[in-house]
Amino acid sequence: MQSLRSRLEERIQKKHLLSHPWYIRWQQGRLSRRELQGYAKEYFAFEREFPRFLSAIHSRCTDPNARRRLLENLMDEEAGEENHSELWLQFAEGLGLSRDEIFGHFHSDETEQLVRTFRKHCHSENIADGLAALYVFRRQLSEVARQKMNRWNWSEMTDDSAIRFFDVTKEAEDLAADTEISLLTSMCGDEEADERVVTIAEETLDALHEFLNGVERRYACLN
Repeated sequence: MQSLRSRLEERIQKKHLLSHPWYIRWQQGRLSRRELQGYAKEYFAFEREFPRFLSAIHSRCTDPNARRRLLENLMDEEAGEENHSELWLQFAEGLGLSRDEIFGHFHSDETEQLVRTFRKHCHSENIADGLAALYVFRRQLSEVARQKMNRWNWSEMTDDSAIRFFDVTKEAEDLAADTEISLLTSMCGDEEADERVVTIAEETLDALHEFLNGVERRYACLN
Protein backbone atom coordinates (compact mmCIF):
# COMPACT_ATOMS: atom_id res chain seq x y z
CA MET A 1 0.00 0.00 0.00
CA GLN A 2 1.25 3.47 -0.90
CA SER A 3 2.31 5.51 2.13
CA LEU A 4 0.58 8.76 3.04
CA ARG A 5 3.80 10.68 2.39
CA SER A 6 4.16 9.22 -1.11
CA ARG A 7 0.49 9.85 -1.91
CA LEU A 8 0.87 13.49 -0.89
CA GLU A 9 4.12 13.81 -2.82
CA GLU A 10 2.41 12.49 -5.92
CA ARG A 11 -0.29 15.16 -5.63
CA ILE A 12 2.26 17.89 -4.99
CA GLN A 13 4.29 17.03 -8.07
CA LYS A 14 1.18 16.98 -10.27
CA LYS A 15 0.22 20.49 -9.12
CA HIS A 16 3.56 21.96 -8.10
CA LEU A 17 3.63 25.74 -7.87
CA LEU A 18 6.62 25.88 -10.17
CA SER A 19 4.51 24.30 -12.92
CA HIS A 20 2.08 27.23 -12.92
CA PRO A 21 2.47 29.63 -15.90
CA TRP A 22 3.10 32.60 -13.58
CA TYR A 23 6.03 30.86 -11.90
CA ILE A 24 7.27 29.50 -15.22
CA ARG A 25 7.54 33.10 -16.44
CA TRP A 26 9.33 33.99 -13.18
CA GLN A 27 11.81 31.16 -13.75
CA GLN A 28 12.34 32.42 -17.29
CA GLY A 29 13.06 35.92 -16.02
CA ARG A 30 10.05 37.34 -17.86
CA LEU A 31 8.12 39.00 -15.02
CA SER A 32 8.29 42.78 -14.99
CA ARG A 33 8.75 44.84 -11.84
CA ARG A 34 5.11 45.99 -12.06
CA GLU A 35 3.91 42.40 -12.25
CA LEU A 36 6.02 41.49 -9.23
CA GLN A 37 4.62 44.48 -7.35
CA GLY A 38 1.11 43.18 -7.95
CA TYR A 39 2.11 39.70 -6.81
CA ALA A 40 3.79 41.10 -3.69
CA LYS A 41 0.63 42.98 -2.67
CA GLU A 42 -1.59 39.96 -3.22
CA TYR A 43 0.67 37.50 -1.41
CA PHE A 44 1.01 39.72 1.64
CA ALA A 45 -2.69 39.17 2.42
CA PHE A 46 -1.85 35.47 2.81
CA GLU A 47 1.59 35.86 4.42
CA ARG A 48 0.29 38.09 7.22
CA GLU A 49 -2.32 35.43 8.14
CA PHE A 50 0.03 32.47 8.04
CA PRO A 51 1.17 32.63 11.71
CA ARG A 52 -2.48 32.57 12.75
CA PHE A 53 -3.01 29.35 10.80
CA LEU A 54 -0.12 27.76 12.68
CA SER A 55 -1.34 29.19 15.97
CA ALA A 56 -4.81 27.72 15.44
CA ILE A 57 -3.35 24.24 15.02
CA HIS A 58 -1.01 24.70 17.98
CA SER A 59 -3.88 25.76 20.25
CA ARG A 60 -5.91 22.65 19.35
CA CYS A 61 -3.06 20.17 19.75
CA THR A 62 -3.37 18.07 22.91
CA ASP A 63 -0.02 16.28 22.65
CA PRO A 64 2.68 18.30 24.49
CA ASN A 65 5.57 17.05 22.35
CA ALA A 66 3.74 17.79 19.11
CA ARG A 67 2.69 21.18 20.47
CA ARG A 68 6.29 22.10 21.22
CA ARG A 69 7.34 21.23 17.67
CA LEU A 70 4.53 23.37 16.29
CA LEU A 71 5.56 26.20 18.59
CA GLU A 72 9.08 26.11 17.16
CA ASN A 73 7.59 26.54 13.68
CA LEU A 74 5.39 29.37 14.87
CA MET A 75 8.33 31.15 16.48
CA ASP A 76 10.29 30.89 13.24
CA GLU A 77 7.40 32.55 11.42
CA GLU A 78 6.54 35.34 13.82
CA ALA A 79 9.21 36.04 16.42
CA GLY A 80 11.75 38.84 16.29
CA GLU A 81 12.46 41.68 13.94
CA GLU A 82 13.05 39.28 11.04
CA ASN A 83 9.66 37.64 11.21
CA HIS A 84 8.38 36.44 7.85
CA SER A 85 5.74 39.13 7.38
CA GLU A 86 8.31 41.85 8.02
CA LEU A 87 10.72 40.26 5.56
CA TRP A 88 7.99 40.14 2.93
CA LEU A 89 7.30 43.83 3.48
CA GLN A 90 10.99 44.54 2.93
CA PHE A 91 10.85 42.58 -0.32
CA ALA A 92 7.83 44.61 -1.45
CA GLU A 93 9.61 47.83 -0.53
CA GLY A 94 12.61 46.68 -2.57
CA LEU A 95 10.25 46.46 -5.54
CA GLY A 96 9.33 50.10 -5.02
CA LEU A 97 6.10 49.75 -3.03
CA SER A 98 5.30 51.70 0.12
CA ARG A 99 3.86 50.06 3.21
CA ASP A 100 0.75 52.17 2.82
CA GLU A 101 0.24 50.69 -0.65
CA ILE A 102 0.67 47.15 0.69
CA PHE A 103 -1.59 47.50 3.73
CA GLY A 104 -4.18 49.46 1.77
CA HIS A 105 -4.36 47.01 -1.11
CA PHE A 106 -7.75 45.41 -1.81
CA HIS A 107 -6.84 41.85 -2.72
CA SER A 108 -8.51 39.63 -5.27
CA ASP A 109 -11.28 37.08 -4.75
CA GLU A 110 -8.80 34.30 -5.50
CA THR A 111 -6.49 35.53 -2.74
CA GLU A 112 -9.42 35.70 -0.34
CA GLN A 113 -10.38 32.13 -1.24
CA LEU A 114 -6.84 30.96 -0.53
CA VAL A 115 -6.94 32.57 2.91
CA ARG A 116 -10.36 31.06 3.60
CA THR A 117 -9.20 27.60 2.55
CA PHE A 118 -6.28 27.64 4.99
CA ARG A 119 -8.39 29.20 7.71
CA LYS A 120 -11.05 26.51 7.38
CA HIS A 121 -8.62 23.61 7.57
CA CYS A 122 -6.37 25.09 10.25
CA HIS A 123 -9.33 25.84 12.52
CA SER A 124 -10.75 22.34 12.16
CA GLU A 125 -11.13 20.33 15.35
CA ASN A 126 -9.16 17.61 13.58
CA ILE A 127 -5.69 19.14 13.51
CA ALA A 128 -4.59 16.72 10.79
CA ASP A 129 -6.70 18.85 8.42
CA GLY A 130 -4.59 21.92 9.06
CA LEU A 131 -1.34 19.99 8.98
CA ALA A 132 -2.27 18.59 5.56
CA ALA A 133 -2.89 22.08 4.18
CA LEU A 134 0.34 23.44 5.64
CA TYR A 135 2.43 20.49 4.51
CA VAL A 136 1.54 20.50 0.82
CA PHE A 137 2.30 24.23 0.73
CA ARG A 138 5.51 24.26 2.73
CA ARG A 139 6.87 21.12 1.08
CA GLN A 140 7.29 23.25 -2.08
CA LEU A 141 8.64 26.46 -0.59
CA SER A 142 12.37 25.79 -0.40
CA GLU A 143 12.54 24.87 -4.08
CA VAL A 144 10.30 27.77 -5.03
CA ALA A 145 12.49 30.20 -3.08
CA ARG A 146 15.66 28.91 -4.73
CA GLN A 147 14.15 29.31 -8.18
CA LYS A 148 12.94 32.81 -7.39
CA MET A 149 16.38 33.88 -6.22
CA ASN A 150 18.03 32.42 -9.31
CA ARG A 151 15.65 33.77 -11.92
CA TRP A 152 15.18 37.49 -11.45
CA ASN A 153 17.59 40.39 -11.66
CA TRP A 154 17.94 40.96 -7.93
CA SER A 155 20.77 43.39 -8.65
CA GLU A 156 18.00 45.91 -9.25
CA MET A 157 17.22 45.79 -5.55
CA THR A 158 18.82 48.61 -3.62
CA ASP A 159 19.07 46.76 -0.30
CA ASP A 160 20.12 43.18 0.50
CA SER A 161 17.30 42.98 3.05
CA ALA A 162 14.86 43.01 0.13
CA ILE A 163 15.69 39.39 -0.72
CA ARG A 164 16.20 38.17 2.84
CA PHE A 165 12.73 36.59 2.80
CA PHE A 166 13.85 34.08 0.16
CA ASP A 167 17.12 33.33 1.94
CA VAL A 168 15.21 32.46 5.11
CA THR A 169 12.56 30.48 3.26
CA LYS A 170 14.94 28.25 1.34
CA GLU A 171 16.65 27.29 4.59
CA ALA A 172 13.71 26.93 6.99
CA GLU A 173 10.70 25.51 5.19
CA ASP A 174 12.01 21.98 4.65
CA LEU A 175 12.36 21.60 8.42
CA ALA A 176 8.84 22.88 8.98
CA ALA A 177 7.46 20.50 6.34
CA ASP A 178 9.32 17.59 7.97
CA THR A 179 7.62 18.40 11.27
CA GLU A 180 4.20 18.51 9.63
CA ILE A 181 4.50 15.22 7.72
CA SER A 182 5.93 13.52 10.79
CA LEU A 183 2.95 14.61 12.87
CA LEU A 184 0.52 13.73 10.09
CA THR A 185 1.80 10.18 9.69
CA SER A 186 1.66 9.62 13.45
CA MET A 187 -1.96 10.83 13.61
CA CYS A 188 -3.25 8.97 10.56
CA GLY A 189 -2.51 5.48 9.27
CA ASP A 190 -5.97 4.09 8.52
CA GLU A 191 -7.59 4.34 5.11
CA GLU A 192 -10.32 6.79 6.11
CA ALA A 193 -7.93 9.23 7.81
CA ASP A 194 -5.43 9.06 4.96
CA GLU A 195 -8.14 9.66 2.37
CA ARG A 196 -9.35 12.72 4.26
CA VAL A 197 -5.82 14.15 4.33
CA VAL A 198 -5.33 13.53 0.59
CA THR A 199 -8.65 15.24 -0.18
CA ILE A 200 -7.66 18.30 1.85
CA ALA A 201 -4.25 18.33 0.18
CA GLU A 202 -5.84 18.41 -3.26
CA GLU A 203 -8.22 21.20 -2.24
CA THR A 204 -5.29 23.22 -0.91
CA LEU A 205 -3.19 22.71 -4.02
CA ASP A 206 -6.14 23.81 -6.16
CA ALA A 207 -6.55 26.96 -4.04
CA LEU A 208 -2.85 27.77 -4.43
CA HIS A 209 -3.05 27.42 -8.20
CA GLU A 210 -6.23 29.48 -8.34
CA PHE A 211 -4.47 32.18 -6.31
CA LEU A 212 -1.79 32.34 -9.01
CA ASN A 213 -4.48 32.30 -11.71
CA GLY A 214 -5.93 35.38 -10.05
CA VAL A 215 -2.54 37.08 -9.92
CA GLU A 216 -1.98 36.33 -13.60
CA ARG A 217 -5.41 37.58 -14.65
CA ARG A 218 -5.01 40.78 -12.66
CA TYR A 219 -1.37 41.69 -13.32
CA ALA A 220 0.00 39.87 -16.38
CA CYS A 221 -0.86 42.84 -18.61
CA LEU A 222 1.22 45.26 -16.52
CA ASN A 223 4.36 45.23 -18.65
